[in-house]
Amino acid sequence: MPTRSPPTQPEQEMIDLLVAKWDPSMVRGYDLEASPDHQAHMPAADSIDNVGAVFPSLVVSFSNETSGGESTFDFMTERGPGQSPQGVLLATARAEDHDEDNYRGSDDYAAVDAGTIVDEIAGHALDICREHWSAPGTGFTRVGGQRGPDAPDDLNEDPPVRIAQRQLNYGALYVP
Repeated sequence: MPTRSPPTQPEQEMIDLLVAKWDPSMVRGYDLEASPDHQAHMPAADSIDNVGAVFPSLVVSFSNETSGGESTFDFMTERGPGQSPQGVLLATARAEDHDEDNYRGSDDYAAVDAGTIVDEIAGHALDICREHWSAPGTGFTRVGGQRGPDAPDDLNEDPPVRIAQRQLNYGALYVP
């Protein structure tokens, strides 16, 4: 077996996959790739601090990672123990609530409210993982996911910030 290491920054690896496979038509024209002439850039980051107060936005954060066995090793090779860690990331979409429907990345789409756009953004992140389960171009061996935990809206902000989450699962491989 060749030497392979799991990603050291799974959040960034997942963001890279999402950017590579993102389809703006699935989220009313919002795109994760920034370009000077693109009007509907939506930031993606590994921390809420990295996107600031730009709405809508997508944050991918680390939740947990596990390995099998009492020693955290999953198997033995001629060169020593190997691991097949499994992890969970959370994709969190955020958008400010307004009195009218005002979220659309381009005029080609009907505007929607904050609750709808965060659900579409988080849902598209999940769809990418399901459709590209082999995680091309990343250190993951597989990705997937499911609907995440309910995330409470931030009602302390004015206007309130609507939040939706999806659980993005990954598998990796470490062979010494």
